[in-house]
Amino acid sequence: MHFRVAKILCAVGVMSLCLPFLSGGKDIRICFFQDTNSIGQTVEFLISQGCSKVGTSVFERAVREYFKQPFDFDLSKFPKATNGFYCFASPHDLIAALPNGFPDATHWFPFNCVDAVVALADGRLRTTARPDDILGPILVVSALVTNREQAQFAATPREAYYLTRSSSFRDATEALFPESMREARKCLTPLVLQWHMLPQSTGKTNLEDMALKVLRANWKREAVEFPSQFEVVLLHTVNDAIETRHVGLLFRGIEGYTYVEKAGFKGPFIRLDIRDRADLMPWLGGPLRSCTNAACHHFATFNDHTIQEIRRQ
Repeated sequence: MHFRVAKILCAVGVMSLCLPFLSGGKDIRICFFQDTNSIGQTVEFLISQGCSKVGTSVFERAVREYFKQPFDFDLSKFPKATNGFYCFASPHDLIAALPNGFPDATHWFPFNCVDAVVALADGRLRTTARPDDILGPILVVSALVTNREQAQFAATPREAYYLTRSSSFRDATEALFPESMREARKCLTPLVLQWHMLPQSTGKTNLEDMALKVLRANWKREAVEFPSQFEVVLLHTVNDAIETRHVGLLFRGIEGYTYVEKAGFKGPFIRLDIRDRADLMPWLGGPLRSCTNAACHHFATFNDHTIQEIRRQ
């Protein structure tokens, strides 16, 4: 695939970045960056929304690396693409077309959701903490345990980062990031995706409020600052503790919103164009179909100002 982005867009092309919907109603558009049009439009759009050229270059290089392997995502229930985008009448129709209701592929690519956010939010999502600052305890799920998850405490962001990424994963993606972003990546990766302890006074009646209070307190302690130009969307599973398990970015356009994410280590890169914020919630709830623990509650936070419960689909 050829990923060079045209330096000059015609007036119609520029307008299409802000007016993504092809017809009236609650149309949904999705792309997986399989072609030059979708990646080119998206890079231009992201830069117009406050993302840096350096960060979008990292994102674009990661997409190119991802497609060095065959794109094995099951699109058999998808409509025909138009300029790289698939259109649906509603978010529920889109989810119904996904394999198992979740955008999952079968090959591993060691560039995950937080890598995409660290790259695209370059300089916007930040922390004044340094990799060797003692911020602990930072509770993360170790990637160094074979065939099972094991939560471990770390004292510094660097220690936590090394627990969450095996050396092979670190080596495979380090070169994608310029030297200027590597320190931020080591700090933000474990601070964005970590576990948070809830007070014993937390119950069903105050769970949502207490979860946001705990998250805000930890982000403040870790000197995490969120963007003003767009929103960092974090997904949390809450039971006895808060597990922050996924992250994406939400951008406000003229007539709707654009959500960008990398679906974990196995899933594709995704751009989702929606008309209303509420249309994002069914998409965020898709991965929860496999959750069988009725005691778990699921929430999305938007930067550090809003929390909203995610319902299972």
